[in-house]
Amino acid sequence: MNQTIYLTAQPDNIYFLWQLELQLRNLNDLGVAKKNINVLIAYDPIVGENANLEEFRRQNDHLACIYTYSDTRSEKKYASSIRPHIIHKHFLTNPSLEKEAIFYIDSDVLFSRIPEIYHTPDNDTCYVSDTRSYLDTKYIKHVSSEILLQSMVDIVGIKVATLYANDNHVGGAQYLLRNLPAMFWEKVEKDSEALFNHMSTFNDDLWDKNYQNTKSFKSNHSGIQTWCADMWSLLWNLYYFQKKVEIHTELNFSWASNPIADWKTNSILHYTGNKDNSKVFNKTKYFHNMPWYDSLDHVSSQNCSYQVVLAIKKRRKELDSKRKRLGQTNIILIINKKSERLLAIQSSYILKNYDCRIKACSIETDENGNAKISTSFLETLEQKEIASSYLIYRVEYLLEKHTLQHILEENQNNLEDKICFQTTHNYEIDSIFEQYFPEFLDDQLLKLNLGKFEKVNCESPEIFIVKRDILKQALADSGLIYPKFIESLQRDAHVSTFSNSFNLFKFKNN
Repeated sequence: MNQTIYLTAQPDNIYFLWQLELQLRNLNDLGVAKKNINVLIAYDPIVGENANLEEFRRQNDHLACIYTYSDTRSEKKYASSIRPHIIHKHFLTNPSLEKEAIFYIDSDVLFSRIPEIYHTPDNDTCYVSDTRSYLDTKYIKHVSSEILLQSMVDIVGIKVATLYANDNHVGGAQYLLRNLPAMFWEKVEKDSEALFNHMSTFNDDLWDKNYQNTKSFKSNHSGIQTWCADMWSLLWNLYYFQKKVEIHTELNFSWASNPIADWKTNSILHYTGNKDNSKVFNKTKYFHNMPWYDSLDHVSSQNCSYQVVLAIKKRRKELDSKRKRLGQTNIILIINKKSERLLAIQSSYILKNYDCRIKACSIETDENGNAKISTSFLETLEQKEIASSYLIYRVEYLLEKHTLQHILEENQNNLEDKICFQTTHNYEIDSIFEQYFPEFLDDQLLKLNLGKFEKVNCESPEIFIVKRDILKQALADSGLIYPKFIESLQRDAHVSTFSNSFNLFKFKNN
């Protein structure tokens, strides 16, 4: 299978892009060359290629041949018809693919090994994974009727007898295909859209008929699985184009919830979403954000989805290796009892973007009611370290990436021993965004929703960058009384005011 072309096709949503990042690294680890991987991505012709797609290409161009095509479908009711739509365009642009062996897979597929299928040029058989349980005629008749089955095959232009004759080799999900013309994919697109609409009408009619007895919501009504429309269209069009189709055991695959032993038994893991089991990785949680920096400790190592977690952690390690190093500048986050919940969020956000050391400076109330710096913080400062300066601010302040960069550059270019930064654009993050921010850890989420936050007055936000000796002197002069410590840092400090292009976000301190 050295010359096999691995082919995926999907829209430009983040949801598919992060899955592709895992898949491409997986294939690369297994020795599949860039020239043998074709990644097709569709974009809205009005919007154009978005920033996420551009970043994906920049980060992954060394791993695969990435092609982009505009979505010009005339019918768009069925989301998955976008795949044969852009594959058709790709085959027209690259006609040599009609003679190649094509391993057609979804983006949510990882391999434990390369399937051993000896597909010689004179072998015209198309191989598929076993999906009889939800694609064969028994399934269709069980959830619908012989009448629907007949009308479905009429759409594609084949006979029901053809389905019965091939019922022992009904498959999909993963395909090894050969010698298919571009027009094949054009017909798969058209038929999948028609099948989807036809099955949707059947389900609606069935719900209307049974409503008086069931009183169930339409969303709870099962009927036939319309999402399989492209799978039926592809398989049945192989019959239409006179192709021999066989299930191959090397294309057996595991679901995310399968026991971990199946990872080695089967060559393929197809990690479709699993919302019912908290110990299984659920990809549907990441429709709008990458999973790299989310905590995945809840996923059990005893199911196959743990392999997805390992791939995610490996990708995070790769991203971490590219972070900017802060060198001899450490970050000190001021926390108290109310704000200590934010320490993990802030640390994760900072460490996502910078390779640095973070210290927590806890403020406690003594018996006299004074806010005092804990002695444990002093002990951490006494430990041997190379830091020559410290960026100090309260943990409830969230600095944009370019704000952090500006502060660090000013520290490098300024000879002052201490700098106090002031801001004019300060916004309070509400509890909803605080809840979701840890999943994204991206200031873009906040900037895009700026209009939803309350603008607050924060004349002295207590953001400093100071030399090590100045910090130690301020601690000594203040007697660890926090207000006096801040006064000492402010006294004679060089003041730098951020321009209007800088925003300061503030978590609620409650």
